[in-house]
Amino acid sequence: MTYRLTVAAAVALTLGVLSVRTALAAGQQNSAAVAAVVKAEKARTDARHAGDLTTWASYLTEDFILVGPRGQATSKAERLAALKANPAGKPSTVSNEKFRTYGDTVIRTYHMDGQNYLSEVWVKQQGKWLLTHAAFTPLVTTKP
Repeated sequence: MTYRLTVAAAVALTLGVLSVRTALAAGQQNSAAVAAVVKAEKARTDARHAGDLTTWASYLTEDFILVGPRGQATSKAERLAALKANPAGKPSTVSNEKFRTYGDTVIRTYHMDGQNYLSEVWVKQQGKWLLTHAAFTPLVTTKP
């Protein structure tokens, strides 16, 4: 009986350790990475609202892609041109913000202005956090 309990405890401990490792590998928050992405996003947003599109663009990878609600892909250059043609209005309201980290990659998801669901992929390159991919879709409310 004691042998069975010892084996059961060893198995439970092993499974517990594996579960923790799996959870960490599957996107548990790394608070330093999340804080750095929050800081980078704030600087990027502040630059946009100040009309400083050079600084805004410096927070994007060269191969940045934005995917819109109809599946259209927009490059960094195309997004920058669109912003130059349409200066920023009021800042957006962000809610339901969540982060998942995977080493030097952070996934940020949130609702914007209560109308859209956004997901962003941030990567750390040469010590700086950069946005490499963003996608948004309208929020759908279902009625019971």
